[in-house]
Amino acid sequence: MKQSIKQALQHHLQQKSLSGKQVKQLHRLQNQADEQNKTGNKITWLMTMSIVATLILSVLVLYSVVIQPDKNNMSLLIAEEVVSNHLKLKPLEIKANQLQEINQYFSMLDFVPIHSDRLPEFSEKLVGGRYCSLQGITAAQFRLQDTESGEIQTLYETIYNPKIFNNLPNLDAGEEPITVYAKGIQVEIWVEKGLLFAQTH
Repeated sequence: MKQSIKQALQHHLQQKSLSGKQVKQLHRLQNQADEQNKTGNKITWLMTMSIVATLILSVLVLYSVVIQPDKNNMSLLIAEEVVSNHLKLKPLEIKANQLQEINQYFSMLDFVPIHSDRLPEFSEKLVGGRYCSLQGITAAQFRLQDTESGEIQTLYETIYNPKIFNNLPNLDAGEEPITVYAKGIQVEIWVEKGLLFAQTH
């Protein structure tokens, strides 16, 4: 007996359908695949987070070691900058041997340069000054010259900010200046009356 197309199609689909046992096996396999995917995704996520954390830590270590200056060596950084400018001996912006006269020129400073108690011969040696900077902070740079030997010294004065310059010896607290050598030149560094001083010798 010849089947209609509809009957043939129904018969064909019935033969292709899964038994109850096969459906259960299929569900079990699907559940196992889902669990593996979840576990795999969790492992992938943990690995990704681990890599990201390692990269962030590496960047922080690199920043603290290489990019940021070592605050324990701040006195050396100051000395190196002072000596570098001392050796260049750039032209003075004002020539005068009186601090008051030079201070009138230094009108753009956020502080007033003073005569340090540590330099009694300052007025005798002063020949002029110029604007400069120390670790990015605007500073007054004075040039001193010994009248007898002709030896030239450079003196820096700027606002003392402990967050930038770290802890440095304070004359007002009875502490002695720190002595640092850079490029063979001796530099004395100290704090006095809220100002940072650095002088070549």
